[in-house]
Amino acid sequence: MTQTHNAGFNFVLVPDDSFNQQYIKQLAPNADMYILQGENLEANIPQFKIDMESWIQTIRQGNSHAQIFIQVSTNKGNSQQMKQALQSITQQINGIAAWTSPDTLSVLQQFVAVVRQ
Repeated sequence: MTQTHNAGFNFVLVPDDSFNQQYIKQLAPNADMYILQGENLEANIPQFKIDMESWIQTIRQGNSHAQIFIQVSTNKGNSQQMKQALQSITQQINGIAAWTSPDTLSVLQQFVAVVRQ
């Protein structure tokens, strides 16, 4: 990570769920920004909250300075589900990331509108 910082860059990690399950404790200390992929759970808000809070706690224990973002997807839910999932953990994160595709651009536009309210 020192070489990354010496080059003027931050180190951003976006591991998938299975990689997190195995390596989150080893990865967290190295990340300037950690993006958790929450899209597979965004339609199940209680489970989303449980899993994201657990991973957020693990990241914070390994690196209290890491910025934590949660990724949701326009391909997995609607804009209201995405917003509700994120609201369940909003006080614990630094930002959000959205995964989209050309087919679901309208869902992204709706999501942006509802999170800006």
